[in-house]
Amino acid sequence: SIASPQYTGTPVIIKSTATGTGDVQYKYEIEKNGIKTIIKDFSSINIFNWAPKEAGTYKIWLTSKDTKGQIVSKCLDYVILNRNPCSIS
Repeated sequence: SIASPQYTGTPVIIKSTATGTGDVQYKYEIEKNGIKTIIKDFSSINIFNWAPKEAGTYKIWLTSKDTKGQIVSKCLDYVILNRNPCSIS
């Protein structure tokens, strides 16, 4: 929904559309430092909200599968920056 980079705590909406035979299901994963975390396992819901709390370079993985078991994965690189507090001197 919003271009990279963004700041920590900023909501990012990820929406996907895939075609296949029968019903298509979606799985979303976030990868940071080589470690993948499933954010949303396979379901028919093709959207999720992500508000990262830590700065860094992430990979957002989308995997879709249809009723025939055909699986397709795509990856999006995303950068999150620390939000700098305001200071007055």
